Amino acid sequence: MFVKGCGDLGSARKVFDIMRERNAVTWTLMITRYSQLGQPKDAVELFIDMVVSGFIPDRFTFSSTINACAELELLSLGQQLHSLVVKSRLTLDVCVGCSLVDIYVKCAVDGSIVNSRKVFDRMPDHNVMSWTATITGHVQSGGHDKEAIELYCRMIDGCVGQVCCRLVVFESLVLLPRFLDLRSSEELVARARVEFVSGGSSQSGFARASACIWFWT
Repeated sequence: MFVKGCGDLGSARKVFDIMRERNAVTWTLMITRYSQLGQPKDAVELFIDMVVSGFIPDRFTFSSTINACAELELLSLGQQLHSLVVKSRLTLDVCVGCSLVDIYVKCAVDGSIVNSRKVFDRMPDHNVMSWTATITGHVQSGGHDKEAIELYCRMIDGCVGQVCCRLVVFESLVLLPRFLDLRSSEELVARARVEFVSGGSSQSGFARASACIWFWT
């Protein structure tokens, strides 16, 4: 109750600590909320305690802990978790895959996105979160604008995610001053005009997309 409803992690942890019996679900719940509520260090420490205590992490445990590692920029630990994910046969899970893409982006050395892209390309299925993670990762790492545009075009060709989600990704792309390749920019704007302006998006979405398009035309 404390964790899910009120976000009172202090009270939740007290209840957790006095529990005579715990299972993987209770461990995962605490780890997840620590990660979600801005206490990544506690999430990582609790994950280690969980494993030492003999409990087996599931896809939600791994995803939350990897997210915490990304926030702390603990690439080495993230790589160890990646190895555990492989051993646990969870590499094809979308939830875990999104977290791995994210940590390899945030902890990339010298702007390299090789490991992040490998994880993304090996995922059999993608959702709007995995597409968003890898596209924004290409943008933020620098020097990969063309690949980001190509990925975005693949995303909208597959009609992945709701229009509002695709619009957020579109905004992150076109408002960057690094887009100097006019052919790529014009292609993206043309696709967006069909996707958002002519495609019957919401009024607010129409206005936002129109503003972005006006910026480039």
